[in-house]
Amino acid sequence: MIGIEIISSIYALIHLRDPVTAQHSYAMAACAYELAKILDPGNESDYFLGGLVHDVGKIGWPDRLLKGNQKVTDEDKKLLVRHVSDGVRFLSQLNLPPIILQMAQFHHERNDGSGYPSGVYGKYIPISGKIAAVSDVYSALRMDRSYRKGMSHDDAIAIMEADRGLDKFVMAQFKNCTEGRNTIENLLLRNRPLVDSSHAK
Repeated sequence: MIGIEIISSIYALIHLRDPVTAQHSYAMAACAYELAKILDPGNESDYFLGGLVHDVGKIGWPDRLLKGNQKVTDEDKKLLVRHVSDGVRFLSQLNLPPIILQMAQFHHERNDGSGYPSGVYGKYIPISGKIAAVSDVYSALRMDRSYRKGMSHDDAIAIMEADRGLDKFVMAQFKNCTEGRNTIENLLLRNRPLVDSSHAK
């Protein structure tokens, strides 16, 4: 229960700082929850909670980065990469389940070593990190942004299947995860609650 209360408070701060990041995080959490039911059953709640706060390191970003509609400078690129370590550093002080920390740490790492911040690959990325990566990319592609319209499910899947950095086995499970897709469709059509307690038990 303490973990849920802490995560709820952090997510509320993310929502206050940038509702778009909060919306993305909630959709990512829902994807991860559905995938975990298949790939890591019994830990679904940790995946949902981890998804809510995986981008907490973005709280310190300037508005121009959060909105994403201006040219990115070299200094901005450093901030973009650093949000991972900033988030992990913050979350590691809170005595949270390992999966929550792993999702923050590995959601930008890729199976072929092309990700960041560490460039780890394959067997060095835990299943939580691989689930986080797929869920993060799908949510990001589907959502409307200030500078582009969100993609359809089919277009997002096509792009993800062509991405060699995403784990193929996790992708195959995600493609068959119709319940997860329906969850995302619903999230994109209505306002998100701060924390849906049905996922975090």
